[in-house]
Amino acid sequence: MQRFAPLLAVIGLLLILALMYGPQAYRNWTFQRDVETMLAAARSGNTAGMVANVDPGQQAEAKRIFDAYLPADYAQRIDRLTLSGGEDGARSGRYALVTCRMSESSNVVIYQGKLLWKWNGKHWTWDFGASQAAPLSLSGDTQWYKLSDILEEARAY
Repeated sequence: MQRFAPLLAVIGLLLILALMYGPQAYRNWTFQRDVETMLAAARSGNTAGMVANVDPGQQAEAKRIFDAYLPADYAQRIDRLTLSGGEDGARSGRYALVTCRMSESSNVVIYQGKLLWKWNGKHWTWDFGASQAAPLSLSGDTQWYKLSDILEEARAY
């Protein structure tokens, strides 16, 4: 039995570490996976795939907005769409920091998104209305605009 004591101590330590850090590591991995799934849908022009990642209570509104405001060829304009980071949000969620580089005629435009995602116990869903967007600011002083506010203004036109 004394021969196995070091092995049992290592196994016990690994079990304790797995219990302490495993759930957070799993949420981090699923966050990356779920956000990348939505971004892949956006890159390919699959708006239905984007809507599938939106919070179920907001899916109808997101679909209506995508259908009304996204041009049919928007995916061809995307040069690069990447997840550049993540940060914990104040509302029990996590922000996916997304950068999108688009070509419009001979101009290159760069946008940023601060997309709020919420954990439902199994996977992450995109809180579309609470997310934010902004044009790229090289000064580091980004002026974020809530998507719900931008869309209210867009409806007026």
